[in-house]
Amino acid sequence: MENNELELFCDGENKWIVNHSGKEISIFHHDPGHTDIVENPMGFFVSLDKGYTFSEKSSLDNKGLYTIELKPKNKHTAYKTITLGIEPGSFNPRLVKYTSKDNTVYTIIISKFTSSNQPLTPSSFRLPEPYPSGYFINDLR
Repeated sequence: MENNELELFCDGENKWIVNHSGKEISIFHHDPGHTDIVENPMGFFVSLDKGYTFSEKSSLDNKGLYTIELKPKNKHTAYKTITLGIEPGSFNPRLVKYTSKDNTVYTIIISKFTSSNQPLTPSSFRLPEPYPSGYFINDLR
């Protein structure tokens, strides 16, 4: 997963989060049970039916996306709501809006999905070395 601010790499054992604006690379052991949307997007999507409440009705926003508001069942999470924007027809997620407890809103726009005719190599899931010059490396493994 990548955008202008953050990149996330995970090979199933380790995770690299590259914060471009802060010029920092954090390296952790991957915890597949962690369901934070930033640290483990797949874990988040797998946990939707158990960890969140949501209304039975969805609505269309001004971009033509179905919107679904999720509220975490665990009141100790760092956020109060997550809103998903789902594309009609394909049902692909296109927008994730994350509202923190202090009402700061973070928006992730998913602009494309890429597919490959070839299987991805294991190195595709790791941050390539050498790491970017001038970045602080915070290795927490």
